[in-house]
Amino acid sequence: MSHRASSWLAEIPARDLTGSQFRVLFHLCDAHNSKRDPETACFPSQERLREATGLSNGGLNNALNALEEAGFIQRVRRTQPGAAIQRTYYILGFDLPPPQEQTPESGVGANSTFGEANSTFQGSKLHLSGEYPVSNRKKEQARTGNVEAQSRSEAKPSASPPATRERRPSRIAENSNALSADVPLDPEAQLQRLADWINSGAYVPTTVITNTKRDALLAAGLVTRERLRQLQIY
Repeated sequence: MSHRASSWLAEIPARDLTGSQFRVLFHLCDAHNSKRDPETACFPSQERLREATGLSNGGLNNALNALEEAGFIQRVRRTQPGAAIQRTYYILGFDLPPPQEQTPESGVGANSTFGEANSTFQGSKLHLSGEYPVSNRKKEQARTGNVEAQSRSEAKPSASPPATRERRPSRIAENSNALSADVPLDPEAQLQRLADWINSGAYVPTTVITNTKRDALLAAGLVTRERLRQLQIY
């Protein structure tokens, strides 16, 4: 452990760290090499950290995430020149630059670079592109496209409503009309037409046959009492 790392760790209030977080931070400080560049001065493997702290893989990751969110460390993944394996470097808090204040010109100050899709590496230096991650851009484009498609759909005039089918008059209405407009005004002809309707076996509403018409039909022998009883008219 370097002198700078031990002094910095000793100044952190105990209330700011849980037990597992302190153990992880202690062993990160123990692995710090002050003779190296601050960005590559600390790079213990997760296996070494698990063995040193006694934490599970999930417990170790939770502690590292909490330390990074609190600003005690910053993780950076990069590939060493001539090697194909990426390594995680831990930049401890005393090597981190002071946080940038958000301004209209600079935007939001850079935070953690670990696992961010919008951060790029050039050599051993970290550069932020300032653009949305590719996955986020695709989601944004898809969302915008859906909104535009919905707007076009709403602006498109709706099709004319389907033509309503002409309702045919019911059989009762047809028979009723047959007794009025289509029937001659001759009372005997009307009475005969009414008798034909009753004797046809079709349904005849009781309101159509008045007592006067009933008696006239019976007197003329055009219908029988049995048929009128079937229709509940008599």
